[in-house]
Amino acid sequence: MFDFEIYWDDSGTHTQSPIAVAACYVATKQQWDLAVKEWDATAVAEGFDTFHMADFMLHPKCGLKPFCDWDEVKRDRVYYRLASIINTRVRMGCSMAVPKDHYDAYIPQQVKADLGREHFTFAVRSVLDWVKQWHKRYAEGKKVQYVFDFMSRGKGEIMQVFDFLGERPEMAQELGYVPSDPDGVSLQKKELFKPLQAADILAWNTYNFMQEEISRGLPDKPAPLHPYFDVLWRNRPMQVGFYREGDLRDAGSGLLDHEEREGQPGYLLSRQQLRARARATK
Repeated sequence: MFDFEIYWDDSGTHTQSPIAVAACYVATKQQWDLAVKEWDATAVAEGFDTFHMADFMLHPKCGLKPFCDWDEVKRDRVYYRLASIINTRVRMGCSMAVPKDHYDAYIPQQVKADLGREHFTFAVRSVLDWVKQWHKRYAEGKKVQYVFDFMSRGKGEIMQVFDFLGERPEMAQELGYVPSDPDGVSLQKKELFKPLQAADILAWNTYNFMQEEISRGLPDKPAPLHPYFDVLWRNRPMQVGFYREGDLRDAGSGLLDHEEREGQPGYLLSRQQLRARARATK
């Protein structure tokens, strides 16, 4: 039995996307169980099977059922019902955006072997820093289950990350991960594991927000949030961040300098050097 479950999803991992996003929601097992019952009841009442945010946001003329048959009143009603479930049941949400071109350009190949060749994997590792901070403050000594979408890019690398943690008990303990438990990390399908649909909503909203911010040149003051994102960000503790080009450029050169100076890789420094710029709405 796990005390907490963390469900993860990605957005922007298709090759045409300029950014990749990793997002997750944390809740107790009991709260997730209640969320699933409420999610299923909403799905039956509103007439859908699996809620996929990208499909939901397509223009009605695209003809993707059942969403193409919904008017704006129903679209808002369904979305805000699901958002209310999320806000009621989860403890915290986290999401991180990684600009692909800058990561590819500035992070050395030998470092990618450790941090992740897939942009999504690197974003996951970044979010894990926030999870570690949360676990130390609110859930120290508690067991955490990590559940990823079966279709996520970089799933092989994700499993390698947890294999790495399994060889370092002190690091695994900081995340509540129990390597000896075969269910400590798993890959599941959204259709069957409804909390993955909640993570999908957060991932899509983060991706949409970051696309708009990048188009504005990443100004110091973020643009007003879309109401669909605002209702999530306003009502629950949230960590949302991204890497600027300078962050990745400085980190890449810093890691190489450390290896030349010390004669060994500086991967452990990367968590401090790769500083994501966390956004705040208040």
